[in-house]
Amino acid sequence: MLNRSLTAVLVLCSMPSCVRPQPAPASPPVANPPEQTELRALLVAHSSHRFDAAAQQRGCPAEQSLGEYVATLVRNTSNPEDASDDRSRFTLACEAAQSWPATPMDPPASPAYWPCRIDAFSSDSAGESPWRYELRFRVRRSDRTLDLETFACPGGA
Repeated sequence: MLNRSLTAVLVLCSMPSCVRPQPAPASPPVANPPEQTELRALLVAHSSHRFDAAAQQRGCPAEQSLGEYVATLVRNTSNPEDASDDRSRFTLACEAAQSWPATPMDPPASPAYWPCRIDAFSSDSAGESPWRYELRFRVRRSDRTLDLETFACPGGA
């Protein structure tokens, strides 16, 4: 008789009304966007990548690979490591929040990606003849890989 009662209790308590609700698992913290060292490694890993026709329509050069284009941006900034020099600037960063697309040239907005960019600027000592080009791209949040499909290269300031 005891086994029969115990069996009945087990059967009844396996029903949803008897089972205690479990707390929802905590969401994993949102990882920070990649920093310069990681971004450089991603770009170097794909330095031989050629810009496709869509990227070329977004301003990227047909005659240069990704690595060659980035090298051009670095070379044309007179001092890429000195952020205090107003005549020269080279920044490489991702944004934590999506602020793109600002123009049709920008990679499409997606919560699955961080928007990233290289901003290269230089001018002569008089502040004239400015030169400014960019490389805009995305990095996938889930596996921190470079999105090779959405490069944009605005420039010509």
